[in-house]
Amino acid sequence: ADLDRLGGLVERLTAPIDINIDHHISNSKFAVINLVDSETAATSEYLVSLLTLLGLTMNDKVAECLLTGLVTDTLGFRTTSTRSETLSAAYQLMQYDVSLHDIYHRTLHRRSYEATKLWGQALGNVRFEDGLVWTQVTLEGKAEIGYTAKGDAAVVSQLTAIDGTEVAVSFVERANSEVKISWRSLNGIDVADIARSFGGGGHQAAAGASMYGTNLDRAQDVVLERTRDAMHKYRTNLTS
Repeated sequence: ADLDRLGGLVERLTAPIDINIDHHISNSKFAVINLVDSETAATSEYLVSLLTLLGLTMNDKVAECLLTGLVTDTLGFRTTSTRSETLSAAYQLMQYDVSLHDIYHRTLHRRSYEATKLWGQALGNVRFEDGLVWTQVTLEGKAEIGYTAKGDAAVVSQLTAIDGTEVAVSFVERANSEVKISWRSLNGIDVADIARSFGGGGHQAAAGASMYGTNLDRAQDVVLERTRDAMHKYRTNLTS
């Protein structure tokens, strides 16, 4: 969605960026040509339509990469952004020598032992209140189980399975006073708007941000307050 996603690689960019292809509504339009379609469920879906429009052919490797993008960004075609065009793109890609089963297993199903233990910690800390569910993972907890990966092992996605959930939030403590926040929305609340207020971004139904120079409890308090406000405004608009 923006150049910050490249991390340290940004410093190596010495020339203007020609083309930016994306599907995040929060895209910062940082290139000379910006092809951004926030209606698509994944950038891969957009790329399939562009390749088809341009009459360009694919090979098995390209199809596998694009199908992987579809599977991961839609969580196995389970997000609210998944539409008929998304499934049509998947159908096109599956005409090549690719395995949807293998892609799904490698990217969404398989987890390391440490990641599974992390899920256990996170689920043990779950709290639920009026449609809002949240959990936290501490640095100390990660150290206890030997979890050293930078990611959060898709903890927030597990929270959406809880009955009655409207918005799920996970808080993962990192080194140097950083807290990684992830949101998921199941009922139309725009969590990307909440994430942007903390310098992050994403999609209406899935977003993330990082807070720096704070601790886990302070970050949780301010984020939950803002999330509750967004939920209240959304419900008020529905009934007005």
